[in-house]
Amino acid sequence: ATSHKFKDGSIAEMIYRPDKEESFFLHHQKGKYKLVSNFPLGEEVKANGDVKIITLKPLPPFSDMIKTGFIRLPSGMTEYKTESELFKQIKKYIDTYVVLPDDFSTIAAVYVMMSWIHDHFQVLPYLRVIGMYGTGKSRFLSVVGNICYQSMMSGGSSTSASVYRTIDQVRGTFVLDEADYRASEMWSDIVKILNSGQTQGSPVIRMEPKGDGFITRAFHVFGPKVLASREQFADKALESRCLTQIMLPQEKVSVPVHLPENFEAEAARLRNRLLAFRFKFYGKVKTKEDSLPGVKDNRLSQSSLALTSTADIIGKDIVKQIGTFLQTYEKNLEYDDISDPKVDVVEAILKVL
Repeated sequence: ATSHKFKDGSIAEMIYRPDKEESFFLHHQKGKYKLVSNFPLGEEVKANGDVKIITLKPLPPFSDMIKTGFIRLPSGMTEYKTESELFKQIKKYIDTYVVLPDDFSTIAAVYVMMSWIHDHFQVLPYLRVIGMYGTGKSRFLSVVGNICYQSMMSGGSSTSASVYRTIDQVRGTFVLDEADYRASEMWSDIVKILNSGQTQGSPVIRMEPKGDGFITRAFHVFGPKVLASREQFADKALESRCLTQIMLPQEKVSVPVHLPENFEAEAARLRNRLLAFRFKFYGKVKTKEDSLPGVKDNRLSQSSLALTSTADIIGKDIVKQIGTFLQTYEKNLEYDDISDPKVDVVEAILKVL
């Protein structure tokens, strides 16, 4: 496992130390922390009467999911001064490596922080960029995905079964490039994950082979998701769950063409601070509906509440910025529904670009 919540209100989060190739749990209880290699969870009596001790262990350091960088984990915990300062560090990191409008860069930074406390909310938005080849979508996924909570950097070589099992086991942030899946047989499964993964208590039910027959399994797919795609979703309900930025080609960019050597170290330092953020607010986060701006669309309001409640932790100025973004975003959603030849012309030009 990579994390565990105990009945006494404490939590354990997995950390991985690449320099020593060690993995542990960092156990947080009543403001105190300690490294633990495993937790005995109880006993299980088998049908033949034998007793099995159930032990919670972190993923081994030699696990392929860790070695290949598929799962990004903190290497420890580092205290930070204030939530506002932590937000500024995250936003500066994003702006250093990705070209984004300032308002969406703010959205992305708050989304990163929200991902570390996402299990306090009932409904989550998805963070997405849309663009053609060469517009920076993959860079966006790499940079933002690298510092989200227990991010899983999925690729087109993944199988349907592995995606379901990994999301169910890790319960972190699913980072997805739609282009890897859109033309594959897996796309229908990905859509099921996106449709069910927005709301707590909405697992995906699948029939799986066992022996000569099949068994029914429920997979937990709830969690933050960072997406990149080339076009909008046909399902307007799913579309309204996404906070989207359209990426356009850039002739001159102010960010590094290649990620520098210190990029991974910088991301690791932020993950360690964000772990401290999770511990500080675990069990204390409450949704604040008064943080929502005057958004009329129920789905957009429902999914955005997690983001605005997180922004309220950071500061009222950030709540205001996100409110302005959401109000403009709602108008764009309404505009997309208008049957107007001019809209078709603009869409055609964007596709050519």
